[in-house]
Amino acid sequence: MRSVVILRWLTVLVVVFVAACATLPKAGETFPDATHDFTTRLRWGDYFGVAHYLTPENRAAFLAEFNDEQDLNIVDVRLDSVEQGKDDKQTRTCLSVEYYRLPSTIIKTSRFCLDWTYLGINSGAPGGWQILSRIPSFR
Repeated sequence: MRSVVILRWLTVLVVVFVAACATLPKAGETFPDATHDFTTRLRWGDYFGVAHYLTPENRAAFLAEFNDEQDLNIVDVRLDSVEQGKDDKQTRTCLSVEYYRLPSTIIKTSRFCLDWTYLGINSGAPGGWQILSRIPSFR
């Protein structure tokens, strides 16, 4: 009986020790994955997926403009630059998006910058990151 109690306490101590060693990812560690996911979704026209990265105010405007885009074809999305803020919780990215609108086949390029902020891994934002800027229309 005494050995069972000791074994239970040892199990509890091991679980507490392992949990204390586990750490949540830091803001800077999750940013590359969030950026890659965002640019991939934009490239393939997953506008609802892109909208999850936007603030609620910008999300509604973005979906109103991009949701029914039948003639927009995005050819490429490139991450041109990344500027970290003073802490790991603010970042500015500049993108180049190549696209065309049917019936035209002339490829145009839109260059714009986006301001990102880290809300935390449990915030509901993908990877904990949210875009504060509006995404321009591709006209």
